[in-house]
Amino acid sequence: MFYQPPRALGLMVGAVLIAWSVGIAALLVLATGEQPFGLLTLGTSLVTTLCLAIAAVFGYWTFGLATLSYALDRNGLVIRWGIVRQVIPLAGIERLVPGTAVGVPQVNGVTWMGYHVGHADIPRIGEVLFYSTHQTPEQVLYVMTPERNYAISVPDPAAFARQIQVRQDLGPTARVEHHVERTLSHLRQALDVVAPKQKLAA
Repeated sequence: MFYQPPRALGLMVGAVLIAWSVGIAALLVLATGEQPFGLLTLGTSLVTTLCLAIAAVFGYWTFGLATLSYALDRNGLVIRWGIVRQVIPLAGIERLVPGTAVGVPQVNGVTWMGYHVGHADIPRIGEVLFYSTHQTPEQVLYVMTPERNYAISVPDPAAFARQIQVRQDLGPTARVEHHVERTLSHLRQALDVVAPKQKLAA
């Protein structure tokens, strides 16, 4: 099964941040375009370059949000964010805890309205790696494993938990190790997530 969290608000904020950075760079270029080369134009060029670099960072983070997804089958849960894939064996999932049960802390990392990717420490759970788009605790589901804990956003956490239980009862069809993949070979896969052509077999 294939899941994508609500992303509209986060993508809109990301687009505004990109446009803001590019807009400042464009204004600086227009303001000094006719000026002779000197300290002023040199300083403006450096600031313009910085603004474009910031826009590129915002662009990458927004791309990560656009590709954020969760794929579930009998072997494991795969969290995809840009070119990063968190592969979690289904047998390794020990508990699923709703955000309403323990709350949702401030996330350290990439975080703005409707978008949270980073780390947080939660009492009774410990360190958690967030890949969520939550705005309220009801939109967070904690996935707890012996290696690492995760926070995700699925449309119906209770239904998602049932799907995991059903597949755990059926058992795996292949051995899966808990690991992280960060390679450019997943770029095309990440792009396919934006407009998926097929879903992971249930």
